[in-house]
Parts: sequence; C-alpha cells; structure tokens
Amino acid sequence: MILSFNRLVALIFLIALFIPGCTPPDHQSPELKIAIAPPIGDSATVFYFDASATSDNSTPQWQIEVRWDFNNDNQWDTPYSIKKDFSHRFSGNGIHTIACEAIDEAGNTIRETAEIMVMQVLRDSQFIDSRDQKTYKAAFLFDRWWMAENLMFGTQLTIDENTHDDLITEFYYLPDTLIYGGYYTWQEATLNGTDTAHGICPSGWRLPRPDDIDALNDIASIGDQVPEYLFWNGLLGTSFQCSGRFITSARVWEGQSEKLIFWLNNNLDSNANKNLLFWHINERNAGFRNLYMGNPDRAGVIGWNNDWGGFHYTKLAVPVRCVKDIQR
Repeated sequence: MILSFNRLVALIFLIALFIPGCTPPDHQSPELKIAIAPPIGDSATVFYFDASATSDNSTPQWQIEVRWDFNNDNQWDTPYSIKKDFSHRFSGNGIHTIACEAIDEAGNTIRETAEIMVMQVLRDSQFIDSRDQKTYKAAFLFDRWWMAENLMFGTQLTIDENTHDDLITEFYYLPDTLIYGGYYTWQEATLNGTDTAHGICPSGWRLPRPDDIDALNDIASIGDQVPEYLFWNGLLGTSFQCSGRFITSARVWEGQSEKLIFWLNNNLDSNANKNLLFWHINERNAGFRNLYMGNPDRAGVIGWNNDWGGFHYTKLAVPVRCVKDIQR
C-alpha cells in the first residue's frame, strides 16, 4: 500500500524522535520566579532571595541553574548553581535592583530583576511639645522625622461649635476617642493662614510637603506590604491611621477606619495653591496621592456626599502630621 505524502512525513518525524541526535532542539527558556523576604529593611537586615519556584518545559527543576547579581551591574556575583537561594546584606540606603538569571540543560536563559528597599537603621523616639508638654512618638524615615501620632494641640471644640477667626488654635475631636488626635480646618492648621509652611506644628517641625509623600510612595511601590510597614504598629514606626475627616458644614464624621487624610503645604510649587489635601484611600491600596492641588472647589471629589453641599476645603477638618528635617 502506498502511503500518502502527509502520512509519510508524519512517519519520518516519529522515527526521527527515536534516533539519537534527531530530537528537535529546545528553544524555550525557563520560567523564572523570584521571591524576596522581607521587601523592606535596613542596613542590618539580611535579605533572603529564592528562585526555587523556577520551572522549565524539559529540564527537571532541580537541574535548572541560577546566578545572582546583587546590584544589577551585569557583573554576576555568584556562578551558576543548582542552589537557587541566597542571602545578602546591603550597606547603602535606597532602592536596590537585583538580577537573577536561570539556565536550562539546553542552554536557554532568562533574566529577571526585582527591587528591595533599604532604609536607615530603623529608629524611633519621642519628643515633648514645649507649648503644652504633651509627648509624641516619632519615627526616622528617609532622612527626616515623622510624627508617629496625629497632633492634638489647642482648644477642643464640640462638633456644634465653630472655629474663631483668631490666632488661638482650635480643633475638633471624635467623641469617645482621642486616638485620632485633633481635626483642624486649614485656617486653624496654618495659624489663620499666616504660616502655611510650619503651621501649628511644634517648634522645629513643619507641615508635610509633596516631596515627603513622594518618599512614602517609594515604599508604596514595593507592593501590598504597606500596612505592615507604615500603618498602625508597623515596622517603620510611622503608625499612620485611617482617621478620616470631619465635615464641618454638615457636622458629620466620615472615613474613620477607611481613609488616611491630613494637611499638606505646597510651598515647593510657587504656582500652586498652598492648600493640599493628602489621602490614602485604605490600608489595602499600595499608593499615596494628593486629593486635590490648587483647586479647592474641585468637583467630583471621591467620597463627597451631595447632601453636604458643594465641595470646598473650608468645609473640612482633618488631622495634622508634622515632619522634621534633620540638621546637616
């Protein structure tokens, strides 16, 4: 019986599979997977890197080899090895990029990079506000100190009272709890608008700026471990809280346990309105952003109830977190 051409080709291919040296070449690279623990640390932290989840379509997992480059300079710091994990300590602060390359038996390679954050040696402290002798916790982060608690300085108001147009600092507070500190209108936070840089912060401290938030976003870019590091009792000591806001025009508390909000000043940008509101929608989102900049009447503000009337920043009272620059 005469074989058709297609059947003949298929038969020849099958025979070739069983003849040594005739196996079709493998051009598929391994699938490289890198795990890092922890993603953020300091110069005393030993970081653990693991590529043991790497796989290949033809090479057994244990025979896949990997090598590592600690600073992504294309100078490999380890040779190829079937050992797929290693530990390393970094001396310099900042974001470090590491590289890993995997190779299979056929010589196919794949290279991936990953980032880790190295901070100054983690420190926390406390200081006393000389105005009322209140003690606050503080955390050192990115060459600056952050208050690790919301400010609570001045005269407490009930939710039915209005602030006064003077230089006496007044704030609202959430009934039955003071864990969120005071809630200040922009006028109160800036000494009736006379000081948008330092505002009502203790001596030597200032209101946060957008560049301070950019530094926080360097951490946020690491991923979903933001709460573990920055929020209440986090590893970096800042203990941010979702304290929400007080809608002064409607006498309504809103966003507690859901939204992190506090006042910023924008003195770095001479063309922008100095009144900024910063927020992080909840602890699960890995990112910080300005709610509005230079437009206190911006429409469509997220979470603004129409029953509260048109949005304007003068209808808000929010917490104050202060920052202190280190002396160089």
